[in-house]
Amino acid sequence: MAISESAKRNVLFVVLIILLVGLIVLLFLISKQIKQAREDVGKVESATETPTATASASQSSNVNVTYSLTASETATDENLQTAKDVANKFMQAKEERSYDQATPYMTDELKGKWNQESFSGTSSPSMDRFEISTSSKSDDNTYIISVTSYWKLAGEDDQKINYNLELTKNDLDFLVNKFDQI
Repeated sequence: MAISESAKRNVLFVVLIILLVGLIVLLFLISKQIKQAREDVGKVESATETPTATASASQSSNVNVTYSLTASETATDENLQTAKDVANKFMQAKEERSYDQATPYMTDELKGKWNQESFSGTSSPSMDRFEISTSSKSDDNTYIISVTSYWKLAGEDDQKINYNLELTKNDLDFLVNKFDQI
């Protein structure tokens, strides 16, 4: 029995519709997985990193943070770790020359001393990287964090500059109150 041209077209039409429905379902499943993957990545990116007392942590290839404890400090001093984390984030913003990124980590007093232009400085030399090296505890609400920044001029190592950051506890957060070159 021969199938008429009309019947062939109808079968092809039904097969085409089935393929289109299958393709739509497949695209829906793929988009759902992509959405889930983006949500999972967002959760990973928004997780906070808490370095241990002897760990090195960095968020960019130019940042090297070394946490070392003095005899008076203990690994359980959460305030010290929080202060070092704030100093690290502040210095990353300084390295990136972003006043907006730095302001959440500054007291109002320090914010009043800078604007975007004065915070970012000149284009040359530029900060290449920094290291957080030592800290001292003035009292339960104040820490002094020592930072060494390494600068480049025309792509070549230029100088290193040492800073002291004074961090004070403001409500529940530590904020940079002073940023002094030594």
